[in-house]
Amino acid sequence: MQINQGSLSTQGFSRGHFCNGPVISFAPYVLQTESMASSYATSASYGGQISLSMPLDGSAVEICKELGRRQLDKSRLDYELVRIKECINIYKAGFQILPASPFYPICADIVPIAAAPVVDPEGSPISLDPSPVDTSEPDVLAPTMEDPSPEPSSVSSE
Repeated sequence: MQINQGSLSTQGFSRGHFCNGPVISFAPYVLQTESMASSYATSASYGGQISLSMPLDGSAVEICKELGRRQLDKSRLDYELVRIKECINIYKAGFQILPASPFYPICADIVPIAAAPVVDPEGSPISLDPSPVDTSEPDVLAPTMEDPSPEPSSVSSE
């Protein structure tokens, strides 16, 4: 008689990354036989099989788990960076998410510290809020415009 134990447990972290740790499994079975020699007879057997499977090199399993943790950390970092970039794009386009929206928490921790420059269709920046000019004190370092016309000179007639 052959009893199939079924598949053993495997933890998968990504495509091609599987870690097998210790596994205990139980496989129930039912066997039924029929014979028709001189008379018809049937018999049935019931039971189960318990098996324990352990890797012989425990350090390989720990290395596999550490690689799985790193893969999860990398996936989380990738998600967060894409989330931040997309929130910035929303703000740059001049939009915001309403606080009542279920999506508000996605960009709630992204705070713009400066307004993004607005660009006209030709690609030149447009200033929406020009800085005020202080006229209370003369600017000593400001360049002065000189009159480009020459000074009249006295012409002597001899």
